[in-house]
Amino acid sequence: MSSRTPAERYRRLVIATFSVLALLLGGLTLANFGLAPALEQARFDATTLTQSRGQTVEFQANQPLAEAGKITVKPETAFTTSLDDRTLVVTFPEPLLSDTDYTITATDVGGSQTFGRARFETSFSTPGSEILTLIDGASAPGDGTGTGTGRDTIRRTLLTDASHEDILEADSIDEFVSTGQLVIAAVTSDSGIRSLIVHRLRDGYEERVRLPAGSSAVQLRSSPTTNLFGFVQRTPGASDTLTLYDTTDLTQPQYVLGATEGIPESMLEWRFVPNTSQLIVQSDKQALSLIDPAGAQPPLPLGLHADIRAFIPGTLSFAVSDPTGGSIVNLQTGETTPLEAIANPDAAGEPDRLAVVSVPEGGGPASLVESRVVRDPATFADLRYAVYSLTPDGARMLYDRPASSGEVRSLCLSDNGQYLAIDVRPNIGDADTAASEAATAPGAQTLITDLRTQKDVGVVEGASADWCL
Repeated sequence: MSSRTPAERYRRLVIATFSVLALLLGGLTLANFGLAPALEQARFDATTLTQSRGQTVEFQANQPLAEAGKITVKPETAFTTSLDDRTLVVTFPEPLLSDTDYTITATDVGGSQTFGRARFETSFSTPGSEILTLIDGASAPGDGTGTGTGRDTIRRTLLTDASHEDILEADSIDEFVSTGQLVIAAVTSDSGIRSLIVHRLRDGYEERVRLPAGSSAVQLRSSPTTNLFGFVQRTPGASDTLTLYDTTDLTQPQYVLGATEGIPESMLEWRFVPNTSQLIVQSDKQALSLIDPAGAQPPLPLGLHADIRAFIPGTLSFAVSDPTGGSIVNLQTGETTPLEAIANPDAAGEPDRLAVVSVPEGGGPASLVESRVVRDPATFADLRYAVYSLTPDGARMLYDRPASSGEVRSLCLSDNGQYLAIDVRPNIGDADTAASEAATAPGAQTLITDLRTQKDVGVVEGASADWCL
């Protein structure tokens, strides 16, 4: 029989119970401390990954992270990594390829509160590239050069399999622009009435925006990420105005910009700054300005330049041309630097068109595409056209045909700089022939080349590709 009093037995029971609880708690604490971080979600937009530099894939964990571990991306491409509390961020300095399957794997990912190691992985496919072109409706049916309907047509072609769809027809389409969700076309009816047709790609629904009598809409441009599109409204005897619409409300313009907002009386050219509502505007005196349509910032002069070429894919830098050569205007730094390119001594003829694919961040020769034309020294008639890819690794010919095969009118790049569109128009007159006439002339074609592989992708019927805007 135990000699312990009830109080002693109770005290021993309490001590034993707390000892067991302490052991259990210690075991649970040790077990939790050994747990590896767990992946809650991977965040990314497969479309924007192909459109701009600096896009990210984010792995969000269930606890703060201390070590990124080893990261692999397949197919191989440049990237950087960083940690932000519970998030592992993979950043791509260049746009990713279109129509490509990617897998990102992170191994030995460590948490800041545990010593377990984790493996994170995500796979995705980037969308295939598509191109929209304008086809003349007066061509004879069945000859491969037009619709034969008597009406101009905008055609959408998927580059992966060359499948196409005719998405909009009108008596006369002067020009068009795409937002990815909408196609906006400036049209003229047989009776001479000018208007804009806004066509929704999802279901084919169309709205029409009437223009004032005597006015025309020229230089259609769009900013898909801000839901804006705009045009220069030109009326004989009046100053130019820049009219911007929000695609979600076509009842009235979002902005009508004139001299008070910094718009010149006569405009040569204008562009949206990619992924913003800001504008680059060039006057007929060649003065460039950066304009905020909302008026939050005053117009910013960007100097005098002969021509705006295009924004470099995935960047906020654009190329300009001058009588003494080309330059790059960087809107992030405010700097304008000379355009460097490798020599192309074996190329015949004179430089004509130019498209800048990329510029090294640390300086050096740019990667670009250049067209050249060989002319008769006596008559100055065009004899031959050639297109070259110029990279720091050297020059390579992409196109070489006699002038009778057509005139190279423009060189345009896809959003990620992967594809080149060579706009070839029939020779229907001298160099001053209106672009709109050549764009809808029978036989106009757009040749597509993959600049990463230097291989031809195919020939698309029509011209005036949406990549060129």
